[in-house]
Amino acid sequence: MKSVQDKINQIAKAETRYVIASLMNKLRDLQLCEDSFQDAIISALQHWPKNGVPNSPRAWLITTAHRRALDFLKRGQNFRSKTELIQYEVQLNADENNLKWNDAIENQVSSMPNPHLPPNSEIDDEQLKLIFMCCHPALNKQAQIALSLKIIGGLCTEEIASAFLTNEATMAQRLVRAKQKIKKASIAFKLPATQDLPSRIDIILSTIYFIYNESYVATNSESLTKVNLAEEAIGLCRNVCHFMPNNAESKGLLALILLQLARIDARVDAKGAFVPLEHQDRNLWNINKISEGKQLIITALTMQQIGKYQLLAAINSCHADAKNFAETDWQQIKLLYDQLYKLEPSPIILLNIIVAQRQTDLADMQLQEQMFTKLSLIEAGKKLATYQPLFAVKADFLIRLGRKAEAKKALDKAISLTHNQIEINYLTEKLNNLCLH
Repeated sequence: MKSVQDKINQIAKAETRYVIASLMNKLRDLQLCEDSFQDAIISALQHWPKNGVPNSPRAWLITTAHRRALDFLKRGQNFRSKTELIQYEVQLNADENNLKWNDAIENQVSSMPNPHLPPNSEIDDEQLKLIFMCCHPALNKQAQIALSLKIIGGLCTEEIASAFLTNEATMAQRLVRAKQKIKKASIAFKLPATQDLPSRIDIILSTIYFIYNESYVATNSESLTKVNLAEEAIGLCRNVCHFMPNNAESKGLLALILLQLARIDARVDAKGAFVPLEHQDRNLWNINKISEGKQLIITALTMQQIGKYQLLAAINSCHADAKNFAETDWQQIKLLYDQLYKLEPSPIILLNIIVAQRQTDLADMQLQEQMFTKLSLIEAGKKLATYQPLFAVKADFLIRLGRKAEAKKALDKAISLTHNQIEINYLTEKLNNLCLH
């Protein structure tokens, strides 16, 4: 029973945006679409453990969600017109007759033709419509990204709150206000006009990047990476690249994701333990993803529209070029981070500059002390008070400087801020080894 429920939860997360997009085509009410989708998930929890998971869960969820939406509309007066409601019901009833809908064969729906499931080319357009709607300029930037993570990425409120370094209650309120704003402002479910695209693309790419970041180190998961979510981010990014072929940053983001995802098989060993970059078997890195990523970043940089994703991709390309960790060009990486900081000054980028600088000469203890002083200034600023990597890096500095007692406290703090079990295990083992010596 539990395995089926776990599978339903995984499916629900993966299929969120497809079901919501299908519903939005008819209903144009984001909150109603979300509620209907949740009703469909509840129905799946009731039927799938008994009847089995259908061959095409997406088709099953879309059809069930449409039916739940119609039931709600029939009880209320909030549909655009009575005529549309009748037409909507007639279509659904015809669909149900074709599908021979009833509880006894509900799990067989997916194997039959489904008029609510558009072909792949249409799905691509629907996803773009959905993400442009969530990222409408009528919403503030944080609301845009948060809503997109919920609707496009299928993340739960807790996961989104973690990405924003805030609490779940605050994020829940932000999401509610965003959906209310969409309804109040009558934000359309459509692709923007061509002249409006340049002003909208940055937030779209930010959203895809947030989705990918959640996949790279999964929140509240026993697996290090959510591969399916990462592939969804790649798919979205490819769609944007196709939709806007002259945009260099979309190519830069796709390159970044591919170059990082190329290392996925080397990040966890055969026993399921985390493997840091310096100890990874580079023979396990995906050559095809690296090759495509490097070609994309070369193409993007020649377009002379330099941006943060291109710089981040170039940094990851430096890692891909190194035959081993010792041959990593940390000077070049540091220079790239310096350029990135000029574009987007933030304490996280400054933290990475410090890490790259210290790696240029780990034997120079004076340099290590200087970099640790800079690190302490970032911590004192408190903007990264809940940012786990800050304390993991701090612990590494303190270990190298021989300050073990302080290093233990830093590791304790890092562990307390970590929500991924594999990372917790890695940091805990590091702490235990420190205690033994």
